[in-house]
Amino acid sequence: MSAKEASHIDPKSGLTISKAAAFGRLEEFKHALRSAEKALEVDSNDAYAWYQKGAALNNLNRYEEAIESFNRAIEIQPGLAIAWYNKGSALVALGKYEEAIKSFDIGITINPNDPKGWYHKGAALVNNIGNYKQALECLDKSIEIDPNTNPGAWTDRGAALANLGEYDEAIRNYNKAIEIAPDDARAWADKGAVLAKLGKYEEGLKDYDKALQICTTDIYTMNLKGALLLKLKKYEEALSCLDMALELNPRSYSIV
Repeated sequence: MSAKEASHIDPKSGLTISKAAAFGRLEEFKHALRSAEKALEVDSNDAYAWYQKGAALNNLNRYEEAIESFNRAIEIQPGLAIAWYNKGSALVALGKYEEAIKSFDIGITINPNDPKGWYHKGAALVNNIGNYKQALECLDKSIEIDPNTNPGAWTDRGAALANLGEYDEAIRNYNKAIEIAPDDARAWADKGAVLAKLGKYEEGLKDYDKALQICTTDIYTMNLKGALLLKLKKYEEALSCLDMALELNPRSYSIV
């Protein structure tokens, strides 16, 4: 995931990172955009440069502009699969799910052996559309092709299983994601939520704490932890956690 071999950042992810890290990533994406634009000054018909520009714009949350760049890449090189499924991700961010699925499917048809295409579609089906069974089919295909380098496929598979009530299997998937990437804060947080759902509260709290060690300003996990602490009647700790989330984002809402 670099400039980002596409925008592999979920634009609607609840996870946050530290200000310093966020600033670093922002500068990285701006640099990628400048590099793509310079390449296009040399050759305005460079399909891959248009794709790279779109990826950078996607990562900067400039989704309409990203789609324009992906469309230009596709116009020049219709078989550029990566442009199709990254266009799909931008469409997802804009809530245009039907168009997004069509874009994913075209990219997958062009290159069915690219695990990223299947992953993009599966992630959208889990996190935005809520079609968990179809999401599992896509994520299974992505994992079949590449089982060991993308923790996101395992984390999203865990989320799909959890939403289908298959909690033990979900935990195994989160553990696989953590095995691949021990600093995957979302995997730790989502695993904690499933453990809490199973009544394993202390184990859940430990996983929330691990997620917060990785992403200290993660509002998503703070809300999860605060809700669980309230359930355990640890009111002072709960209020401290929820107040911190509210301070970081005044528009943040607790799940309780």
